[in-house]
Amino acid sequence: MSETQWILSVGAILIAFKCLLIPAYTSTDFEVHRNWMAVTWNRPMKEWYTESTSEWTLDYPPFFAYFELALAYAAKFLGFDECLEISSTPKMSRKILIFQRFSVIFTDFFYLAVCALYSFHSPRLVERIPKKLRRNGREACFVLLATLQALLICDSIHFQYNSMLTAFFILSMYFVDSGRMLMAALTFSILLNFKHIYVYYALGYVFFYLVNYFHFSSENILCNVPKAISLAIALLSPFIFSLFPFFHVDGIEALQNIATRLFPVSRGLTHAFWAPNFWALYNFTDLCLYRVLSLLKIGKFEAPTYTSGLVQEYTHSVLPNVTPIGTLFLVVVSSVIVLTGLIIRWRRDSRPVDFSLFAVFSALSFFYFGYHVHEKAIILITVPMTIFAIKDPKYHRHLVHLSCVASFSLFPLLFTPFEILLKYAICLAYFLLQLTFLK
Repeated sequence: MSETQWILSVGAILIAFKCLLIPAYTSTDFEVHRNWMAVTWNRPMKEWYTESTSEWTLDYPPFFAYFELALAYAAKFLGFDECLEISSTPKMSRKILIFQRFSVIFTDFFYLAVCALYSFHSPRLVERIPKKLRRNGREACFVLLATLQALLICDSIHFQYNSMLTAFFILSMYFVDSGRMLMAALTFSILLNFKHIYVYYALGYVFFYLVNYFHFSSENILCNVPKAISLAIALLSPFIFSLFPFFHVDGIEALQNIATRLFPVSRGLTHAFWAPNFWALYNFTDLCLYRVLSLLKIGKFEAPTYTSGLVQEYTHSVLPNVTPIGTLFLVVVSSVIVLTGLIIRWRRDSRPVDFSLFAVFSALSFFYFGYHVHEKAIILITVPMTIFAIKDPKYHRHLVHLSCVASFSLFPLLFTPFEILLKYAICLAYFLLQLTFLK
């Protein structure tokens, strides 16, 4: 099939399947995003990050708030006024369901377009693949990115807009592969102003740019000054466009309100559903020690609360408590060690290490040691790993293994009878797709 036929065929199947999922289970995130639309529509800008009628307060950066406002205008124009009522209790109706589901499907077109752009036009995607297999590699990349099971579960059932956000990251990777480093930085900065969790990639960008953008030889050191200025402009411009309207209407207090919402430290070390990371093992070890020591009547310890399934601050029963600063320290140290190792390998082998691998290890460090990591954050690892495995076929089995881990990580999100069957079917189908396209 031609490139266009692949795009139309996969896109049509996906959109049709997503339409069938409209009546499926919706999580609390469905009400979260409905409330954000209502807040941005009904409240002046200076109150967006202080409005608290609903417990589902706005806690994404301003670009996402502007996106919710754009959706609110669309809802008003199309007659879906029910979506725009601020309420302390969740609101649901057929009209609300249809509008919000289709808002996700609408953004999926952007994701599919970016997947197609990267898969069929990235100049570095198939460099290491034999010429006769390069077309297959591009097709495999498009299919595996477009049908990513984690995005299908999180967006089209659970309910979020991760596909749209992931598209910005893939677009940034496309610019990196094309050698357009300033555009890559600008796109990544725009993404950070949509959802700050993508800071998981930040250290990967830093280390990659240090060796691939700047030149530190003695004769070229001064050429870094204009390059640094250009990079700073590319990175800071989205933040100015994002934050200045709030600063203009309410001064520094508005920025403080945004920071308070974006970086709460009262949610606990782990999420209600533990992500499969170091802190899940830490909690499990603490729980085992508590049970054993209590059984042996050695000392008195408070019963653990991290198994309650609630989002809350908690203390460990036996092991030392972990602070946000402590987790950040581990993230930075682990990232620096691994990313420095990539650079050493780069210098030793005289062969560039692909940016996707920098992104994988940077996101992996945040996922493994970060504070209050959601299970959905594993998407930030699977996307660049999918691209890296296409570029270097010897990592195919590692990708399949990671995808299986990602599937199990996301299973707790869907727990109603029909969706339990559905999640197994989706993940099995994606597993079979991987085996088919990566053979």
